[in-house]
Amino acid sequence: MTNFSFKPSSLNLKKIFRQIGYTLSHWQAFKKLLFRLSDLRLTVVMLIFLFVLVGIGTLYQVEYGLYAAQKKFFYSWFFLFSGLIPFPGAKLVLFILTINLVSASLVRYKISFEKIGILMIHYGIILLMVSSFITHYFAKESFVLLGEGETTTVSEDYRFSELAVWTEEDLGDGKLNRHVLAYDTEAIEDGQPIRFAEYGITLTPVYYYQHAKPAFIEGVSVQSASGLLALAYQNPPKEREKVRPGGLFEVRFDRGQRNPNNLNNLVLLWEAEAKPFRLSDAAGRDVFLKIQRRRYALPFAVKLQDFRRELYYASNLPKEYESKIQIIREGESAETIQNARVYMNHPFRKNSLTFFQASFSVDEQGQEYSVLAVVENLAYLLPYVVSILICLGVFVHFLIMFFKRVLLRRKVSAEPSP
Repeated sequence: MTNFSFKPSSLNLKKIFRQIGYTLSHWQAFKKLLFRLSDLRLTVVMLIFLFVLVGIGTLYQVEYGLYAAQKKFFYSWFFLFSGLIPFPGAKLVLFILTINLVSASLVRYKISFEKIGILMIHYGIILLMVSSFITHYFAKESFVLLGEGETTTVSEDYRFSELAVWTEEDLGDGKLNRHVLAYDTEAIEDGQPIRFAEYGITLTPVYYYQHAKPAFIEGVSVQSASGLLALAYQNPPKEREKVRPGGLFEVRFDRGQRNPNNLNNLVLLWEAEAKPFRLSDAAGRDVFLKIQRRRYALPFAVKLQDFRRELYYASNLPKEYESKIQIIREGESAETIQNARVYMNHPFRKNSLTFFQASFSVDEQGQEYSVLAVVENLAYLLPYVVSILICLGVFVHFLIMFFKRVLLRRKVSAEPSP
């Protein structure tokens, strides 16, 4: 029979208690930090900063446009006020406000029946901050422009552009399969080569402008899809949607083959050009080059069946307009195709995508086109949850306060008078 002996010293109790002491001291230090971060004075200061940012952002927007104001004041961590004084941007202010709210919820409001409403309001606002974070960093805003009977599987960005290179494969029945490689135009720098390895093509910008206009230069051997020979820089417009980048690129192939259509290998690309520039690569394939709005692949095809608009009496102003669309998935039969109506204040939602009736246009031939805004946002349900949570929190808090006051009055009235 084996005897087991228990010796407290073998557990090294001093070391364990010492570790517990360190942990408690660290927790106390962390708790003190949370108390400081939850200070109401910090909340007031951040709200004042937000008030100032909204004011100067509104004034700045008048002269420089909405996108420039958003980028400088609301999409930044800090900026230089008057070019000299560092000032916190809305990102930093909202981040500190979120930390402030979380800290207050953890250390200042203990979970109790009386505080349930207040805690619901606080956690609702925190959830709203989280929703804003997800929307800002992960949501995509784009649009589709469709005439009646037209179908698309991609949407276009409102503001940002890309340098696209692609080949086309004829699938029959008027269908084309495009294999596209794209490069962000925000990253283009003069003289820095842009290589598309899959096609064995390298584009080197001779000059590139974020917003360009046509220019005329004689004696230059340059080719373009529209016949332009040169571009010149011009100041960007207030509306980011109207920016049209462009530049001159030297095209070279891996095998040393030159563009057979251009002895100098110089190709002019401008976003305002309707058609892409076409050339042949070393394998004899047709390769297309174009600066265009950034494209996003849709998980299904969207077809515009019908577009209807109604004008106000004796006016050209639209009263209402709507689009009847079809959502078509590859491999589905006609019976399973989903039909939908999209009109003002009545969007159509499919998974994480939401389609809004944004506007319409009419070309010179009288052909009508519907413009549908496409928003992809994984957190699109969170604002609804936040609204319900905050409203419920306000209701619960006032209800508790009401019954508390009623009970207090009854208690006071039940006490015998002196």
